[in-house]
Amino acid sequence: MNQRATLADLFLANAPATREGIEVAGYVVVVEYHAATRTADVRSAVQIGDGPGPIVYGVPVQHPEGGGRSITWGLDAGDVLLGVVRSRSHDEIDDGAEVPLTPASSRRFDWSDQVLLPSGRGTLPYREDGQMVIGLPSAEAVYIGTAAAAEYLTRNDLVRTNLNAIKTALDTIAAAAGVANSYAVSATRSDRIRVDS
Repeated sequence: MNQRATLADLFLANAPATREGIEVAGYVVVVEYHAATRTADVRSAVQIGDGPGPIVYGVPVQHPEGGGRSITWGLDAGDVLLGVVRSRSHDEIDDGAEVPLTPASSRRFDWSDQVLLPSGRGTLPYREDGQMVIGLPSAEAVYIGTAAAAEYLTRNDLVRTNLNAIKTALDTIAAAAGVANSYAVSATRSDRIRVDS
């Protein structure tokens, strides 16, 4: 006598196909970045079927943040990032409702409900001793503290060149006056921040 399949048997039998249809994470290519909203339009970096796959619009970019500290930067078209698919829809998670949430959408593990994690896959500026390096295009600057930071750091080598020139001039004046110049160039640098230009 044949035993009837239970609901558990059906789940187990269909588990491989079910898992294959669930998107969890994958690499995506930036089509366009929207700095004002910190979102990007992206498509899968892996070809889907016969084409490059559909564009997903307005995907939130999750920059590193925590403990009152954060690092943000812009993205360029063609950047390859890690897209992480939420288990529940953006609508359900981001509607501001108190927990437990009332489902606003039935979407689960949907490609449209992903967030982007900026991450490097190519050649990055790196030190073999493990010290931190912030790489950026030569025409750009790093803003420390707030986005409105406007004061400039001064390069130690340029400051010391000017201070040494001032000391030389004072030495000349003091020698002509028959007195000693007490001015000496003192430390002008921090060993914690170093720049290449």
